[in-house]
Amino acid sequence: MTLQPDDFPALEQFLGAYLHQDWLDEYTSTEMGFRDFLDGEPRHGALIAAELDRVLNSGEDDATLLDLIRDCGSYYLPDAWGLTARAWLTRLLELCTAAPGTVADTDPPA
Repeated sequence: MTLQPDDFPALEQFLGAYLHQDWLDEYTSTEMGFRDFLDGEPRHGALIAAELDRVLNSGEDDATLLDLIRDCGSYYLPDAWGLTARAWLTRLLELCTAAPGTVADTDPPA
């Protein structure tokens, strides 16, 4: 199964529109950007947990997950920050259910 950005419109919106080439000028972490996305994109925010769950349960390897992140337009690549794509996407899914203001930023500093 090949993962295509068009199959994950909310994830594509977050990765392409929030983690663009200048994302570090706007956010101190991807988690901060993700919380901004959840607050600012209610239509997509309601879908992204299901999309993340589908991606994580697709059975694809980490290289394929990284390709999806890149193909969605992200300039953040978890492997450059010492994370696997699966670990980072799992963290985003956890943030979907965390109470606002209770999750500390855990990305390594830039």
